[in-house]
Amino acid sequence: MAPTESSPEDLENSRDHRVLRQRIALQQVLVANLRLAKRSRIDLALDPALIEPALKQAEDELSNLTAQAGGRIEPRKKAKVDSIETCTVYIDECGTHSLMAKEEFGAFCLAGVIVRDKDLEAFEAKWKHWKLENLGAELRKVHEPDVRRRTGSFWLGKDTARQDKVIASLSEVLGELDYTAIACVLHREKYLEQYGDDVMDASLPRHGYLMTVHFLAERVAMALQHQFGGAKARLILESRGPKEDALIQYEFARLFLDGTAYLAPGYFRRQFFPGLEFKSKDDHVTGLEIADLVARPCADKVLDPRSDPARWQDVRKKLCQGQGTKHSILGLKVVPWAAEYADLWKS
Repeated sequence: MAPTESSPEDLENSRDHRVLRQRIALQQVLVANLRLAKRSRIDLALDPALIEPALKQAEDELSNLTAQAGGRIEPRKKAKVDSIETCTVYIDECGTHSLMAKEEFGAFCLAGVIVRDKDLEAFEAKWKHWKLENLGAELRKVHEPDVRRRTGSFWLGKDTARQDKVIASLSEVLGELDYTAIACVLHREKYLEQYGDDVMDASLPRHGYLMTVHFLAERVAMALQHQFGGAKARLILESRGPKEDALIQYEFARLFLDGTAYLAPGYFRRQFFPGLEFKSKDDHVTGLEIADLVARPCADKVLDPRSDPARWQDVRKKLCQGQGTKHSILGLKVVPWAAEYADLWKS
């Protein structure tokens, strides 16, 4: 009989053990390299004493880690379904990811919008038609802060009646477009209260932005596997600058090689095409503009679960409904989790 897939609860309970095994593997590499360094010094007729203290410390640390390992470790999830279908995932953000930022807005949201490639032409045509009808041109830039502040493309000659009509129409088209949304929201204040400026656990990146990339990538990969029949996707992100883009490229490469505490690396290699594509707002990419509009209401809702933010009622219906995680649907990840977020996506 084929083994059953580990449940979210089983994976959560064995998380510390899996993280420990990852640390053991890395420590073994360190010990092997130090032993090689010692041998090289001997072969070069150099004193190996320079290496020996570091080697002794590394060996002792490895022994301690090995002694801690024990208990059943639930296997990480592995992708099982192959599909010839492809999708495109657009990723954008709102807020600042820096935990120490003085910015008044207290959340950071990284949002992904998944569109089946067979639906992409109709998806883009509908959005461009909406911009032409409401903003006067297909290439008018749609940026969420402009909607909120009624600036930029939403200035509309300061005609408040027209602004109201266009913004109401924007909510409607967000509900009509064919896409699936996944959002990861970092509540900065609550994170600092629970973890300070430290990482949640050893399996996660220390960088706040990369941590949300990590969580979002997990959920997008699971959605592609379970909600899109095993479809494979290319990833398009809004460019944040050469250094920032390189960091994200590195994080995805790490996921392809190491996976996460929950998903094996093959899961990411199966669900994502290698390499990321970066675009700017000036490229007028439909999916990125929609992801930008999705992020803010998700962040607002997490900051005040009793509120009803602008566009939330339209966006929440687009959140991926798959239940592959411990606390919530696939479409919404809140960091850190709290009981007040239970069923947040239903209201």
